[in-house]
Amino acid sequence: MLLLDEPTNHLDLPTIGWLEKFLEGFRGALLIISHDRAFLGRLAKGMLWLDRGRLHRRDEPFDRFETWAEQLALDEESRLNRLDKKLAEELHWLAGRDARRSNMGRPPGASAPDGPSHRRPSPRGPSDGRGPRDARGAGIRFAAPLLSPCCAWRP
Repeated sequence: MLLLDEPTNHLDLPTIGWLEKFLEGFRGALLIISHDRAFLGRLAKGMLWLDRGRLHRRDEPFDRFETWAEQLALDEESRLNRLDKKLAEELHWLAGRDARRSNMGRPPGASAPDGPSHRRPSPRGPSDGRGPRDARGAGIRFAAPLLSPCCAWRP
């Protein structure tokens, strides 16, 4: 097994071409960590992508990475929307329960005191359509999430 971490950094084009030809003829397994999409596209047969602390695996050539990464983002957004809907239902139920409890023993027409808000901030940040925040909720947005390092291999 040959492990290569950013193998094309600081190489000129003829040297990168030589390295690609050498690796194409290499009979062992390759594990390549790189931002060089062209290099990965010519050598990789599968991908491991570390995104916000989660490792994703795909046994396809690197040229399908962008479509796959976009689908992962859509799936995560859908999952978070379902979670937000469930939370809203639970909070609605709690608010009704609290209202029933606070009205007990109160004369008709008397208003209930204001209680604490049960709304939580969204993990995706404000609903401004600009995409998810980072996993720590620090408000940092990934301007180009598909530029994160990708690890590719060839069996």
